[in-house]
Amino acid sequence: MASPVSLLMLQFLTWVSDRPRTYADTMEAWRSTCPRQSVWEDAIIGGLVQCAGGRKGAVALTPGGQAALAAGRNTDLAVEVSSPPISASILIAEDDALLAMELETLLQDWSYRVVGPAATVQAALTLISDSRPDAAVLDVNLSDGTVFPLADVLDAAGVPFVLVTGTARTWCRTRTATAGT
Repeated sequence: MASPVSLLMLQFLTWVSDRPRTYADTMEAWRSTCPRQSVWEDAIIGGLVQCAGGRKGAVALTPGGQAALAAGRNTDLAVEVSSPPISASILIAEDDALLAMELETLLQDWSYRVVGPAATVQAALTLISDSRPDAAVLDVNLSDGTVFPLADVLDAAGVPFVLVTGTARTWCRTRTATAGT
């Protein structure tokens, strides 16, 4: 029996099954519609599609892909669409509004629950006082100063985080030397 497929995978398999598709057509469709999703990789790895002849060949459903498509068409996917699985909550501390919105969209596309975004250290500290995030993405320089006081609080609480910045790396050596790590 075929395992359930996501709505996006079902749409992809339906698109492939409609008529023969070239590799180039498939790549262009994937890049223009859902580049942040791993549907193409998942379909290849899962054995749902094959590309005969390499990059110049045609993309077609495998027998497994045909079974998954048939099973998906007979399944009510409304529950999956209305309530995607939320794997973790991620705090965003970023003072550039456009970057914060892009990161928020990206994480939500990957089914993460976003905490924030917060443009200041103080706003982020207020957000995490209500609930502990599972992880965090921290811009080093926020509107009210460097993010290190927030990073220290997250570290003490055992929350993993990644530091991002558009500035020089000299602060890294200074900060890690003073932290003793």
